[in-house]
Amino acid sequence: MTKNLGLVLVASILMLIGNTYADETNTFTLTGEWVDRESETPEEKQKKMTSLQTSVVIQRVEATDEDLSDNPVLAQGSFKDGMVSLKGEIDAPTNVVISVTRGKEEPMTLPAVLSPGKNTSFALWDKSNTFPGVDDQLILVEDFTLTEDSKDKFRITGDLSAIDDKDLSVAVAYISVRSSNPKAGSILSDRSNQVFLNDGRFSIEGIVTEPLLLAVWVHSYADVYSGQVNVVVEPGARIEISPSASSSSFAPGGRASELLANSERADSFHGKVIESWQNSDEYLKKLDEYATAIAFKAQQAESDSDNKEAQTETKDPVEESIKAPYDVHKEMSAIRNAVITSIVQELEDPMTTLLAMELGAGYRVAESRRLESWDTLASVLDKDLVSRRVSPQRETLEREIRVATNFNTVVAGETAPEFRLANLEGEDVSLFDDVLAENEVVLIDFWASWCGPCVAKIPDLKKFHSQYNDKGFEIVFVSIDDTYDDWKTGSDGHEVPGINVADLNGFLGETPVDYGIRAIPSEFLLQSDGKILNRGLTMEELERLLEDRFGSAEKQEEIDEPTNDGDTL
Repeated sequence: MTKNLGLVLVASILMLIGNTYADETNTFTLTGEWVDRESETPEEKQKKMTSLQTSVVIQRVEATDEDLSDNPVLAQGSFKDGMVSLKGEIDAPTNVVISVTRGKEEPMTLPAVLSPGKNTSFALWDKSNTFPGVDDQLILVEDFTLTEDSKDKFRITGDLSAIDDKDLSVAVAYISVRSSNPKAGSILSDRSNQVFLNDGRFSIEGIVTEPLLLAVWVHSYADVYSGQVNVVVEPGARIEISPSASSSSFAPGGRASELLANSERADSFHGKVIESWQNSDEYLKKLDEYATAIAFKAQQAESDSDNKEAQTETKDPVEESIKAPYDVHKEMSAIRNAVITSIVQELEDPMTTLLAMELGAGYRVAESRRLESWDTLASVLDKDLVSRRVSPQRETLEREIRVATNFNTVVAGETAPEFRLANLEGEDVSLFDDVLAENEVVLIDFWASWCGPCVAKIPDLKKFHSQYNDKGFEIVFVSIDDTYDDWKTGSDGHEVPGINVADLNGFLGETPVDYGIRAIPSEFLLQSDGKILNRGLTMEELERLLEDRFGSAEKQEEIDEPTNDGDTL
């Protein structure tokens, strides 16, 4: 009897432990932090959060869900003392959307994956004070994970905790895709899916069905720091990012600090294309030299500013032997380019060669040779790969060659290329038939809504258009924005005068290529027969040319001033 009772008690205890363990392993935890660097105390932060009546909701979603109104709520709560912690029950990794609503504002949303028995963290990054005009953002902390259990999944992990002289407390990591047109089925995050570093660590997952070239970026918003490294991912890839000798140094000229990326597999495409030069003794030695050059440059700048009067003509021979950071970086680039260019020349494996070309192999080689390399690849790769990743690159290079040629040939004295482009109403406008045929002098202005110097010129151009349009002067604005909405918003906001058309394909659109546009704003002044009078003229030069052709606008106003009898003088 006693023995049986003991067995029952043991069984009951085991069941209790088992149920408790099951409950714990099915419980997810979501922790959120309100990141507001402008609030000096926790009390100020809490006051701001309380005034905004912030709520946090976690909803289960399917991959195709868009409307969250009917989706089940897994947990909800609100921030307190800058933090929120929510728990719920799930039996497998689950796609969710985290929604944060502050007062009457529209909800901010963040897709995430919650797993049973795991703590997932996110941050509400309050940017309003630090970056006026920039929207606040929800960002995952450390991990960007996927629910898909696929052999094609890759994982990039980074540990930059060894960088101890830079503040990475508010730093983000993200990837950008350098290969064009990834194959259907790929799942790749972008800057909108960036993750906050956690004690210098981060992890990003994705799915690819073919080798792709990516760039991994790290930016700190608490310090002047930016790091970057190229990686090649393929199905099942595991890439580890770590600091290099120069990673904690501030590279001059805004250049991102060098990080290192290594694959778990020695036979990976990453190993063949990236590690082939990155891990060479020659390159690693040059990295050490680069770090020394940067540190010396910074020390020299600090010494010069503190001891201007104590400077002497005597220089330390050791110091004289230290090269400028820019020169060392050029030597590092030369090492890399020599290795990846040899990969292209040997053409042992077409995919490895394609990745080397996408990395920039042969950038110092003549354009005609690079075109030949793309053509050779097109002859050995399958048609789908060629159409997605070879032909677009070849076309881009071909257009860049045309831009360089046209930059030197579409000049004063030559006839401007014809174009027919649509205006905001969708009506086609011909340069020769509709504009030059009706005016004596025409200014073509290449611009974009995102271009500050372009926008800065619009007030002057509006003035000139108002003063001289009825005398035979017209302006044709050619936008090279990427989207109609950007073009229209910029046009309406800045009240663009004259004729407003667009070639919405950026710098490599047909019209900017025909005119050899390398930078904007770019202006061309034409006479009625299409001959170019001037290219790249300043606003002051344009004003003088208009005065010479049509007379001073101020004098004309005096002549047109009415007398008491109502007649003009």
